Amino acid sequence: MHTKRKALILKISIPALILGTCIGTEYFFNTKAAEVSEKPVVIAEELANTANNKPLQIINKQEYKNIPGLLQVLDFSEDDEVILSIGMTKEELKKKYKDFKLDKLTDKEKKDFYNDQYGNVYKVNLNTMEKIALKDGGGYIASRSIKAGISPQGKNMDYLLNGSSKIYNIKTGEIKSYGQNHKDNWIGGIWSKDGNFIINYVEGGLEVYNVNENKVEMIQIDRDNFYISTIPGFFSEDGKDVYFIGEEKGNKGDERRQGIYKVNVNTKKIDSVMLLPYVDRTKRNFKESCIPSAVYEILNGGKSILLEAYINGESGTYMYDVENKKFNRVISHINSKEGDFASPFWISPDKTKVVYVNRAKENDKECWNLYVARINENNFTNRICIAKDIELGDSVPNWAHWSNDGKKVIFYKADTKVEDRVAYSDKNIINVITIK
Repeated sequence: MHTKRKALILKISIPALILGTCIGTEYFFNTKAAEVSEKPVVIAEELANTANNKPLQIINKQEYKNIPGLLQVLDFSEDDEVILSIGMTKEELKKKYKDFKLDKLTDKEKKDFYNDQYGNVYKVNLNTMEKIALKDGGGYIASRSIKAGISPQGKNMDYLLNGSSKIYNIKTGEIKSYGQNHKDNWIGGIWSKDGNFIINYVEGGLEVYNVNENKVEMIQIDRDNFYISTIPGFFSEDGKDVYFIGEEKGNKGDERRQGIYKVNVNTKKIDSVMLLPYVDRTKRNFKESCIPSAVYEILNGGKSILLEAYINGESGTYMYDVENKKFNRVISHINSKEGDFASPFWISPDKTKVVYVNRAKENDKECWNLYVARINENNFTNRICIAKDIELGDSVPNWAHWSNDGKKVIFYKADTKVEDRVAYSDKNIINVITIK
């Protein structure tokens, strides 16, 4: 994107993830934030394998090829069971939608097309390839109806059916109504790490749903000096404290700064946890500082934050030391011909390991590799590459998943091609790698 304004937006190509311009914000918050230096301390410290950590090893690799209509790997359920989004194949879609041109379809036809492409939710045993459709009454649960996704440990899934928000227990098949209904265009939120709460954005604040008690807590927040980012980026361990990406308007010109804040659900008190420098994007030659991704992790009992960020014009993946207010670059990037790029990451359930994507040069060409590393306080150690030169299908949040015991990584590869602005895959491979 050729522009002098470097606002922050995630531009996802297939399969690349490239960083481009900046996102504005629109939701006000009212709170006071702690002071922050306009020159954050950034350190680049890559630790070698330490004596206290055994080297990570790949002990098994398995491939499951060409499941017809496979579009997304949603998660592990248990053992070797996965939750998949399976729709029509390319041939089936072209047969049903003859002379297909996306821009010539009516809104209803487009909706029907995407519903057919994304299909329904299935539980699949990778050993036997037995496929079981998840149903609500006599009807299938559509993949596009899923909102917050699959809960940690693969127990529950939330979805929207005719304006009614529901929770599906993947293990038992039990369905219960959500304590709060939503419109069909509801985007959805995130699960707390304990799987007992769903956190959503609502106008003027947050909605925290207690799954076990079927109760909704609404947190209204004044709109005076602070905003919730258009990429709100919620995180919560247990529904008691909710982290979010927010933005504060400064006193000089149009300066603003982003950061990660924490609100206590009971007291409604808001605290700043990590703050970036102020940026006035109306000025020429400004240096960008912002958070381009809604995905981040709170680690080490709240002492560390793993996130993608721009800091004074430098993009990277950082581990932020909350106590010492230092950013440690944990993933080094090559100088890519594509420009700045992100390295999406996924944390193991026990928070001791991370799998991440990074751009590399293999045989004189740029490609995407997949890595696993240990998390050692504010660093990554014992890094190993588990897959080279991969073309990752699917949307970014579902590129990779950990098994519930943290011993296996699952990722989905596809030879994705775009025809008339629609992505198809003639081949797809589910990869399961066991790590010790």
